[in-house]
Amino acid sequence: MNDKTFNSKPSEFKTDFTLVNKSSPQTPSVIARLGGSQGPCVFSFGPISSALDQAWELSGAGLFPPFSSLICLSQSAGRGRMGRSWLSNPGNVYAAVKLDPKGPFAGLSAGLNLAAILAQELDELIIKKEGPKLNCQGPLVMIKWPNDLIYQGRKVGGILLENRKGELIAGVGLNLIAPPPDALSREPWAPPAGAINSDLGSAEDLWPLLAYKILISYNEYFASYGENKSLIGKANILSRLLGLGQMAEVHGPSCSPSVKIPRLFGRITGLTEEGALIMEGPDGPLTVWSGVLVLSMRNFQLHD
Repeated sequence: MNDKTFNSKPSEFKTDFTLVNKSSPQTPSVIARLGGSQGPCVFSFGPISSALDQAWELSGAGLFPPFSSLICLSQSAGRGRMGRSWLSNPGNVYAAVKLDPKGPFAGLSAGLNLAAILAQELDELIIKKEGPKLNCQGPLVMIKWPNDLIYQGRKVGGILLENRKGELIAGVGLNLIAPPPDALSREPWAPPAGAINSDLGSAEDLWPLLAYKILISYNEYFASYGENKSLIGKANILSRLLGLGQMAEVHGPSCSPSVKIPRLFGRITGLTEEGALIMEGPDGPLTVWSGVLVLSMRNFQLHD
């Protein structure tokens, strides 16, 4: 794949360096620059231990300014939320992107906004490829709060945010062709794994398009709202929110008013401007800031 330049609004971020890779036997290639010839880089690695670990290594060396990103062929130690392992076979997207932790990527809204940006762009790319065959109304890629991506009833992507000393890097996994088998599902109630299985090109073709969308979405948000932290297009996110209006439970909840119970039950009624989940519980409304959302399997309508 040739080195690509994506034009966007002028970027203040410049990348000027000689790369020395410490944790991988091969030297990565720069497959794209975003926002012009001096814009953030998109790096491509072969097999490595973890996209997130590699991104933190680059960032610690001063080689990974905001909106730089990387993809890798596979991971031997990929990880997801709550320390879970992430099966990383070749053919899928295993990426990490450094975010500017202000505005749309500040606080709780960061993961939900990133999920919405990716879902919107994937929708547009799938529709472009599949066209009339889809025969659908409404969004294609749904969001399971706080930031899982669901397509045709199966989980096809996830996001893990890591914040260290004020720096924010997101790990992004997208199953393009090779989902893990259902037998490896971590819990019986977890959404089954799936793959997008549309001809969206290779991971090296797709990821720069998604990284570009992340950058321009941030620029557009800042032009309109500055550093105010809130959801990008709340109506769009609500239209993608899996389980809206349905009964659900949250394991290990952190919420207000505070409840000292291992799980809570209620009906999902919406989102706050910061991205917290709003539920109607037995004793009234609840605002859920964190926890594991468990939905009824009827929310996952499988398509084979």
